[in-house]
Amino acid sequence: DVATLLVGLRIPMLDKHAHILLWQKYLEDHLSVYVVAPTREKVWVTLQVTVGHAVFFRSAGGLRNSHVLSTLEDQVIEFLSEFKLSFFYLNMGKQTSDEQLYFRFYHLTNELTYHCLLKQLGSQGFNLADLLFGGLFKHSLVRDMLKERSMALYTSLRKYMDGLVSFLLFFPDARPELNVLRHLEATWLAVRAVFDTERRLMTAPTILLQPPCADIHTSRIDDYL
Repeated sequence: DVATLLVGLRIPMLDKHAHILLWQKYLEDHLSVYVVAPTREKVWVTLQVTVGHAVFFRSAGGLRNSHVLSTLEDQVIEFLSEFKLSFFYLNMGKQTSDEQLYFRFYHLTNELTYHCLLKQLGSQGFNLADLLFGGLFKHSLVRDMLKERSMALYTSLRKYMDGLVSFLLFFPDARPELNVLRHLEATWLAVRAVFDTERRLMTAPTILLQPPCADIHTSRIDDYL
C-alpha cells in the first residue's frame, strides 16, 4: 500500500507570528513518520521556512528552541505521570492499554534523540533524557521487581528500560553530561543479565549449576539512583 502525506503552510498562523519569522529569518520543524508493520521503520522529515534569499541553512541551538525544550519537558512529565498511573493499575490487577503508552514512550525517545543529535538543545536535551530514564528507574516497580525477583514485572518493564540502551547507541563518544545515563545503563544491563539467565534456567529441562550472577541486591541499583 502507498500512503500520501500532504504538508501545507498554515497561513493564518504565519500571519499571526510574522514578527517572529521576520526576526529569526527561518523556522524549522520535523515530522516523525512511523511504519508500524511489518518493519517498524521510522523516518524524520525536516520542514523549513525561510525569509529572504537563504535556501539552505542549519538551525542553531539556543533560545530559538526554547519552545521545543518546554514542549518536550511537558511531554516527559506527562508521560511519567501516565506511566506511574498505568502500572499502578497493573499492580492492582487491572488491565491497562500498554501498547499506546509504549508508543508514546517510543516516540518521546525518538524526539529526544533527534534534537540531541542535531545539538539543537545542547546539554538541556540530555537533561531531559536524565529526567525521563531516571524517572523510570526510580519507579517503585523497579525496586519491587528486584526485591520480589518478579519475572512478570521484568517482562512488562524491559522494553521501557531497553529504550535507554537504544538512546545511548546514538552517542558512543564520552560526554560528561551522559555519565548519569551510562551508570543507569550499566545497572540495567546487570539486572537484565540476571533475569535473562533465570528465564533460561526456568525453561531448561534440568538445572545443574547455580548461575554466577544470580545474586543481585537492591543496593546495586541504589548506587545510581
